[in-house]
Amino acid sequence: MSEQPPSLEKWAQDHFDWKGYELKLAELFERRSTDAQKLSTEFSKLIITNLIVLNAGGLVSIAPISAFFGLNGSTWHERLGIFGVPACFYVAGLLLGMFCSLGTYYNYQMHAHLALTHSELAILEARVERSLITENPKWHSELVAQRPTIQDTSASIVSKIRWTFIGSHIIGWASLLCFLAGSLIIAWRAPSL
Repeated sequence: MSEQPPSLEKWAQDHFDWKGYELKLAELFERRSTDAQKLSTEFSKLIITNLIVLNAGGLVSIAPISAFFGLNGSTWHERLGIFGVPACFYVAGLLLGMFCSLGTYYNYQMHAHLALTHSELAILEARVERSLITENPKWHSELVAQRPTIQDTSASIVSKIRWTFIGSHIIGWASLLCFLAGSLIIAWRAPSL
């Protein structure tokens, strides 16, 4: 009596740790996701530090500049006429800096979400391969049917990443331009004071 060779399914189950493979895939993408989330907070702090402090410094500097040019004795309306527009630019720059920080944070959060979606897709592909090896057509068709949903989610996330990236850059530059505009207006009006 000759011994039958093991079936392909039994051989695949015995010689390959499918659950371990899926866990390693998930761990890899989870690490990517965690790194993206850490970057989101660090970069948002950097933007807050630079854009917001820059515009806040411009806004706070109005009082010393007013004192330096001897405008303390002038009326409130006169000082508002001189420093009102630059103050509005600095306030707008502060608000834009906050929105830029929020957009950057959201962008990196989308990167983290994309890493998790890629994890889902990689695990799905491993399961599709497993279903082919184990010759399980019902399971294979169920898995293949899930693929477009995950791919659509991934494409949607990539689109959000692109738009938050572009929006954050535009808003960040607008914040910097508000600071420059306020400072240039003060510098332009300074000789006439």
